[in-house]
Amino acid sequence: MIYKVYGFKNKPSSNLSRSFEPVSDLPSLTVPDQAISIPDLLEKYVNGTLLPCEKTPYYADGDVSFDDFNPTLSPDFDLVDAQLIKEDLEARFAELDAQKKAALQKDADDVKAKLIEYERIKALYDERSEEEKPE
Repeated sequence: MIYKVYGFKNKPSSNLSRSFEPVSDLPSLTVPDQAISIPDLLEKYVNGTLLPCEKTPYYADGDVSFDDFNPTLSPDFDLVDAQLIKEDLEARFAELDAQKKAALQKDADDVKAKLIEYERIKALYDERSEEEKPE
């Protein structure tokens, strides 16, 4: 194990204090330009210039939310599944269209029945008003 010596300057005095830390002989696993060195991190912390972490990580295999479930993200999703989903959606839309047309037809039939009833009552009213007319 190799020890690396870091020299720090104290603000009140100019004496150097030395700290010994173990240093690994293994190659670094950090990705270049994606890590901040410890001295830089400490300097930014002391100066209060740390950058806020605004990026929120996305984990594909976290808790499953059934509200936002997307079957196309599944690893075993293929074109046959897409065709089955398409056919299922088309069947649902056809069923909804049929229900909507049936509801509109029922409303139209109700309006026709009310119109016929109105015409019958109007005819009776006209007939009675002619009978009661003074001559």
